[in-house]
Amino acid sequence: MIKPSTPTPNHLKSLKLSLFDQVALHIFVPILFHYLPNCECNNEGITERCDKLQKSLAETLTKFYPLAGRLSKDNLSIHCNGEGVEYVESKVNADLAEFLHEGLKIELLNDFLPTDLPSSLLLRIQVNIFSCGGLVIGINISHIIAAGFTLGSFVKEWAHISQTGTSKGRLPSFGHLPLVFPPRVLSGHQVSPPSKIGPKIVTKRFVFDALTIAKLKDTINSSATFTRPTRLVVVLSFIWKVLVGNSSAKHGHSRGSCLLFPINLRGKSNLPSIEHALGNFYVTEVATLEANQSRKELNDVVNVKKQ
Repeated sequence: MIKPSTPTPNHLKSLKLSLFDQVALHIFVPILFHYLPNCECNNEGITERCDKLQKSLAETLTKFYPLAGRLSKDNLSIHCNGEGVEYVESKVNADLAEFLHEGLKIELLNDFLPTDLPSSLLLRIQVNIFSCGGLVIGINISHIIAAGFTLGSFVKEWAHISQTGTSKGRLPSFGHLPLVFPPRVLSGHQVSPPSKIGPKIVTKRFVFDALTIAKLKDTINSSATFTRPTRLVVVLSFIWKVLVGNSSAKHGHSRGSCLLFPINLRGKSNLPSIEHALGNFYVTEVATLEANQSRKELNDVVNVKKQ
């Protein structure tokens, strides 16, 4: 267990969750970072890097103190008791460059992540040390307290402290969202975590390099009425277009489909206090493609309006 380098002050020992946190799925969000070896890939250099990761993680947790706490039994607050986050180091008998070059084996990725067992822990980290000196850092963070913005903020601060030994200074903070969107007693159907019993799910990996994405963006009609799409919108639209085409070919006719995607609400309200607030603060939007709509070109799919 890695604990915050500085104990959490008494007035921050308890953190109420916001309404957005309350309705978040009780799952862990995974992310992997791959680092090829540098010239200092001997055992001494690896040990030094791992020590630096642990020390900088402890420093980072002083700012992100709820992550080192425990979820309360009523799931409405976090005990910011500084008990720590799970930190594991594992050795991998392989060369990272060869592993990546041969084509990432999707089925092996879970081995690089901390175990996802039921627990009150909110953050788990696994540092995988390859025989070549390369590293793969796997992070599992509880969705109850973090979505993409919060996870990104934590990783950026950890990286900054690890590289410079100092904090960035003023950081986004917890506690603002619960003041504006306090938890409440919910009635009716509650969203449950995805069942692990059901149809087989196949995961595939597709790589779009910068040049390919730029070419896709160039195919979009710049004179259209909509705003020029981002790289993300172009790639999502392209994948959606291909899936719709495959479905039509398989079934012999077009079928309606929906694309669900999260929208970060920060910066989209008139409340400056929550513009950089940590925690969950997003909504899921839905774009719908009707079966009878002709959307053969990427330009058409990009321009599909959300519900």
